[in-house]
Amino acid sequence: MSRVGRGVIPKLEPKTRRCTLPSIGDDLLQQRRMLINTAFGVAAVRKEWLNVARTLEVGPLRRAFTIILPAAAPTILTGMRISIGIAWLVIVAAEMLVGGTGIGYFVWNEWNNLSITNVITAILVIGVVGMALDQILARATRLVTFPE
Repeated sequence: MSRVGRGVIPKLEPKTRRCTLPSIGDDLLQQRRMLINTAFGVAAVRKEWLNVARTLEVGPLRRAFTIILPAAAPTILTGMRISIGIAWLVIVAAEMLVGGTGIGYFVWNEWNNLSITNVITAILVIGVVGMALDQILARATRLVTFPE
């Protein structure tokens, strides 16, 4: 901690470092996870489909949008589904640490006030929102998955 002076700034500085650095790292981790799932989905495109497109002389842009993207979409959305769950967890945890607004701050504040019913209600809301986000992406994944 740097010696800025007495008061609020020295108290906030360590918390700010703790909250921003993991958030940046988690953001990069989410991007890597999405990139890996996208690359895996593109690599899993059946070679027969690409050979047919090559035989029919389909251009690279059209091949990307009509063959590769639809074939890789389920894997890409699965990566998004995993990432959004982790992102939701990180957002709520960051709100608990940083404070000010948000449901994470509400849980932390009510815990400090010993209002257990509000804490349990907020935790249930966090769970329901997380499940809703997961179900939305699961449904989107089913919409773009085609039987072979």
